[in-house]
Amino acid sequence: MLEQFLNHIREHHLCGPTDRILLAVSGGIDSVVMLRLFHEAGQPVAVAHCNFQLRGEASDGDQQFVEILCRDLGIPCFLKRMDTAAYAETEGLSIQLAARALRYAWFEEVRVREGFDRIATAHHLNDALETVLLNWTRSANPDGLAGIPVQQGAIIRPLLFATRAAVEAYAAFKDFAWREDASNQTDDYARNFIRHQVVPRLKELNPSLEQTVSRGLASMEGVLSLAVAGLEHWKAVYTTATGNRIAIRKDFAAAPHAAAILARYLRPFGFHYSQCEGMTNALAGQPGKQFLAEAYTVMIDREALILTPRRVDWEAVTLATEHQHVVLGDWTLAVERNEAGQPLMGGAWHATVDADRITFPITWRRWRAGDVFYPLGMSHGKKISDFLIDRKVARADKAAVTVLEAGERIFWVVGHRLDDRFKVTAATKQVLTFTIRAHIL
Repeated sequence: MLEQFLNHIREHHLCGPTDRILLAVSGGIDSVVMLRLFHEAGQPVAVAHCNFQLRGEASDGDQQFVEILCRDLGIPCFLKRMDTAAYAETEGLSIQLAARALRYAWFEEVRVREGFDRIATAHHLNDALETVLLNWTRSANPDGLAGIPVQQGAIIRPLLFATRAAVEAYAAFKDFAWREDASNQTDDYARNFIRHQVVPRLKELNPSLEQTVSRGLASMEGVLSLAVAGLEHWKAVYTTATGNRIAIRKDFAAAPHAAAILARYLRPFGFHYSQCEGMTNALAGQPGKQFLAEAYTVMIDREALILTPRRVDWEAVTLATEHQHVVLGDWTLAVERNEAGQPLMGGAWHATVDADRITFPITWRRWRAGDVFYPLGMSHGKKISDFLIDRKVARADKAAVTVLEAGERIFWVVGHRLDDRFKVTAATKQVLTFTIRAHIL
């Protein structure tokens, strides 16, 4: 098995011979075999073990076993006790999802802090098969066909070439000791049900099921790589990012499989396929309709879908002096004083005014119905609502427009127009430049 193990690592370029690898070792048979193979290969490794405190003395026994194994092999061992049940309750997660989130976050923390090149987990071919079946009972996402990726960022899966039976046979041949998790023998969890009830029936139809799936997964990885490249082209053609706003041209809907492509693009933002079908259908005649994910909103506008972070009701914030910066929603405001006569900063997100006309504190807030200002170049006031209509500001963007005011007089409609009463003139001695920076998606 060692030769197959090393060939798999070389074929997929998982690590170099001198790379330092952090091994996720639970004490179970899979992770023990992975540890032994890396150790036999002479790879520089260390072990990370999570005690999730979910099985009482058994959890402590797993930890003790891993500590002793690492000591006997002369391998550094990092240990972490986690209150998984409390975390699951606080975050509203299942125990399984909570444990997964905790362990991967801690693995990455150790990797960065201790200077490891990779994190290795002991997933094997049967895990990939079970993942495919599990994914397709929960979601129509085509990525589910790819199972478990052999590499994902800094995480590598060096055992994905091997079946569970091969791992068990190698452990028995080498007379390795390991810890057995009794919960793996029950059908209380969906994955265990698939492992014990579904896969054996499928193997009656195809005794070489794992090998067949392995070839299929390799093909699917290639297909998905092409899909990723195609999506990048789609993004370049149809999307435009401005600050923290992304516009998706509505003519994307004329292409075949428009909803499926949109769903693939919007999935990282939390939108699912049925919502993307709704967006595509709404383009024909439902401007203003909104679709919500946990952290983002898509609004149907005249010429585009508008994707923005969801905004809670913003409270007005105050810039007490010119020597501070403040945050409002997804934006940061800062101010700088300079002598007049220097080149002025250009662009929609900078406003330079006569410093003598500004009195602190400055208030930064959303515009309100009835707000009036004097647009630069005009000698009379204009309602901001009318100003935005004249500029044909998209409906999705109007609600996000903010203003700066000093002494209850608006001097900048942020990103749009300065107030004429605060402009720099030949008599100006000093200027204040206000700069807004967006937190980019």
